[in-house]
Amino acid sequence: MVQEHAVLADEQTKVLSALAPDYALSCHFIPADKRSDVLVLYAFFAEMQSIPLRVTEPLLGEVRLQWWREALTGQRPDQTEINAHPLARQVMSVLHRYHLPAHGLTDLIDAVTDDLYHDPPADLTALELYCGQTHSIMMRYVSLILADGADSGPAGLAGLAGVAYGLTRLLLLMPAQLLNSRRSLIPSSLLNENGVDGTQLHRLKDPVVLRALLQPIVECAAQRYQTYCIECKELPSALRPAFALTGLVPARLRHLTSRLNDPALSFNQAWPDLNPLQQSFYLWKTAVWG
Repeated sequence: MVQEHAVLADEQTKVLSALAPDYALSCHFIPADKRSDVLVLYAFFAEMQSIPLRVTEPLLGEVRLQWWREALTGQRPDQTEINAHPLARQVMSVLHRYHLPAHGLTDLIDAVTDDLYHDPPADLTALELYCGQTHSIMMRYVSLILADGADSGPAGLAGLAGVAYGLTRLLLLMPAQLLNSRRSLIPSSLLNENGVDGTQLHRLKDPVVLRALLQPIVECAAQRYQTYCIECKELPSALRPAFALTGLVPARLRHLTSRLNDPALSFNQAWPDLNPLQQSFYLWKTAVWG
């Protein structure tokens, strides 16, 4: 059983590194006695994120996501089917061990379901909700695991942290996503205000219009991060690793601001990110010092 768990953990780490490398790096700063449990939740996150990328039709993705939804809520008629699924079995075990509610993970499934249809969020509030249902819930659950039944930090802190991190991550990846799939999470309200057809966004070359589309998202991320910094002063030191990903936010915001001020702003090529050494430093600094 120990060998099986080690093999599964290795496979999960590989998938996580491919689909959510920030999460894979942040695992290194989780205390050793909780790392495998956190890795299970992150592996679930990566699995959900991968479904829209793997399916050829939205209905196929709906079927897979519904299986997970039913498994988490105890609605699958055959429990042996869940026990035979390595990741599902581990996820259910972690939820039970730490008395974590399943509804946070089903909210994540709902967010990923929207990804199947490639429709942009209605407005900035909807985009924040998307980040909350994905990244914030991961931070909240990890903080509960690290708290082990004790103080899990200020209420709402994971919401702020997940939105700040999620928005900067989405912005940084946007050019690459447009180049690969012509998909964007820029809210419809911003597209309409600037007279932009979302399906033609990959062809947009006017830096003034691009700046008008992206600047509100950058400002929202900066505001959420600033509020997070104020409220995280009450965060117990043992819970800091749960929010390590926020350490990437200020450096990425500086990159994005510099990019927006570039007269040659475009989506014609992927935007560079921090290198792995820089990422590891910011994650370590936040996990240790806050």
